Amino acid sequence: MNLFSIIKIQFKEQVDQKLLFYYEIDSLKMNEDTSGIVEIYIQVFEDLPDDIPEYMHYVIQLFHKDQIQVIRASDEPLIFSDCIDFFGLAAAGHLIKYYRQYNEIPESYISV
Repeated sequence: MNLFSIIKIQFKEQVDQKLLFYYEIDSLKMNEDTSGIVEIYIQVFEDLPDDIPEYMHYVIQLFHKDQIQVIRASDEPLIFSDCIDFFGLAAAGHLIKYYRQYNEIPESYISV
């Protein structure tokens, strides 16, 4: 079962030691007024383990350690009981996986 077919992520800004990214689900259009926003501490990228067998599990662990936060939910969020937009965590997972593969943080990212 796929929850989404397209995820688009775009760098927003750096605030202190945090990187903020816009994310959109099932749309290639980025609307800065309504797109979700996810925040990731830069240290997350610097401290990645050598092996990450399951990215979503790893991202959820980082979320519980307050190293990843969903600042604003997407336009049509997938909300769980603790009020997290799952799509924001999925966006963070894509960014971490990209960094793990290419050793750089992308300015923008699209997964279809």
